[in-house]
Amino acid sequence: MEDKKVENSEVPRIFFWSIPRTCSTVLMKLMSHVDDVQVWLEPYDCCYQTEYFLNSASKSQEMETWAQSVAESTKMVKECKSPYSGKMVQNRINVSYSWVKSELEKEEPGKKFIFIKDQTSGILEHVDDLPENVPCKHVFLIRHPLRALSGLRTYMLRRMTTEAKESFNLRLDPMYSAAWECHYKFWKYIKENKDPNALIIDTDDILCNPQPVLSKLFETLQIPWKDSYLKWPQGTEIVKEWKGVEDHFLRGMLNGVFDQAMQSVCLQPSKPLRSLEDMPEDIKEIAVQQLPSYEEMYALRL
Repeated sequence: MEDKKVENSEVPRIFFWSIPRTCSTVLMKLMSHVDDVQVWLEPYDCCYQTEYFLNSASKSQEMETWAQSVAESTKMVKECKSPYSGKMVQNRINVSYSWVKSELEKEEPGKKFIFIKDQTSGILEHVDDLPENVPCKHVFLIRHPLRALSGLRTYMLRRMTTEAKESFNLRLDPMYSAAWECHYKFWKYIKENKDPNALIIDTDDILCNPQPVLSKLFETLQIPWKDSYLKWPQGTEIVKEWKGVEDHFLRGMLNGVFDQAMQSVCLQPSKPLRSLEDMPEDIKEIAVQQLPSYEEMYALRL
C-alpha cells in the first residue's frame, strides 16, 4: 500500500542544484516562504562531505577546521544546545545516500511542493540514489566563474591564519576547484538520462531582475507566484521548518557559510564584475578553464 502511494504522488520534487557562492541559500530562504512547500537543505552534500573528509588523509588547515567544526556542532546537538532544532535529523552519522533517497520518495502530507537545495558535487557519483517513481524537476544555478570563484576565495581566506593566507591556492583544493566540473557533468547526465527539460538559471539574472526572472521560473515550474515572496524575515527562525541534518547546518553556521543568507531580507543586486586581469592567478587559471562550459549553459538559461 505504501509503495502505491509513493508511485502515485503528484507532488514535484524540485531540485535546485548549485555550486559554492551562487547565493543558493538565499534563494532557499525565499523558497521557504512559498505556500505549501517543504524545504530540504543539502542532504546529498552532507553525505558527500562526511565521506570526503573522513576518508581524506590530508592534514590541511581546511581539513582540520572542518573536523573541529563537525566535532563542535555534533557536541552541541547532542547536548541540546543547538538553536536550530526542528524538523531536521540531528546527526550526520544517522544519514546515508540510501536514506536520503528513501526520505525524498516519501509523501509530505499537506504539501504541494518539495524543494531540495543541494550541491552537485554531492550527487555526481551517486546518481542511483536520486528519488524514483515520483515526479522530479531539476534547476541548475550557474554564475559567472569570476564572481563565484572570487566569492569562494574571499570566504575561505576569511577563515585562515595570516600564514595560511600567504600560501593559499584555490587550485590545490580539489573539493572546491572541481565543483564546477561536477556541476557541468551532472547537468549533462540529467539532460541525457532524467530530465531533457532541466532548467538553467543564472544567479545574477535573479539578483538584478528578481521579479521577472523568478515569476517566469515559477510559471515554468507551475508554482503560483506572489510578489510578496521577494521579502522575508531576517534571522534563522525559518530553519526550524527545514529538513536535512541539523549538525550539517550548525557546522555551516559555525563556519560562517550561511551568514549572509540568514541575515538577508531580500535579494540584493550583484556587484560589478571585475576583469580577469584584476584577479589572483589561481582564479584566473580556473576561470579560463570553466568559461567555455559556463557560456554553453548560460546560452541555454531560462
